[in-house]
Amino acid sequence: TLCCFLTIQNLPVYAQTALWQNRSCFQMESTADSQDCVNQMLIQGRSLVSNGNLAEALTLYQKAAQLTNDNARIYSAIGFLQVHQNNFADAAEAYQKAIALEPDNNRFYYALGYSLAHLGDNDGAEQAYRQAIKLMPTDVDAYLSLGIILTRKGEYRRALLSHATALALQPDNPQIYQAIGAVYVALGNPQEANTFFERAGWLSYRPNIPRQRARNDLMDDRR
Repeated sequence: TLCCFLTIQNLPVYAQTALWQNRSCFQMESTADSQDCVNQMLIQGRSLVSNGNLAEALTLYQKAAQLTNDNARIYSAIGFLQVHQNNFADAAEAYQKAIALEPDNNRFYYALGYSLAHLGDNDGAEQAYRQAIKLMPTDVDAYLSLGIILTRKGEYRRALLSHATALALQPDNPQIYQAIGAVYVALGNPQEANTFFERAGWLSYRPNIPRQRARNDLMDDRR
């Protein structure tokens, strides 16, 4: 029988062409067949993402989620693609589903915090970043992002502590110096802020320096 939820006609043309090459995906007779179908869709989804066809990839992953509700990788991929379309509420919902399935995944919590931060949910973002740090105490990006959220909340001392931890882990990261400078601006200390801004500018011209986790690293559909 055909997949009970998925019809190829509902997919974009680019995805239709690729998926017809794996027509067995649509002829499931067992749970194993269903899993094979999902695996093929994950592979094709990554191919669509690599080719920049993010809307098509999102449609494909959403269809895959209808075939199985216990695959955290699918929800992580959906969250990533929603972020790229600036649909942060939908992204947060997807990452929450991924976390429910893999509660020990640091990257899911980081991505959830990223999404909530863009929604203006500072308390939720703080909680997510703290959980990401709890699961991976060396996550520089989580410390940096947490510090930014704390600065938004006016908790400047705690923000500086978070940034200081990030700086101890990655002393050549200009984004950390930039963030610390922003805290001192908020504190009304422009002279101290300029010290950190100047350091950030100097480091930014150096090759092979660290950068905060790129948005495409928010997708974790391979674990």
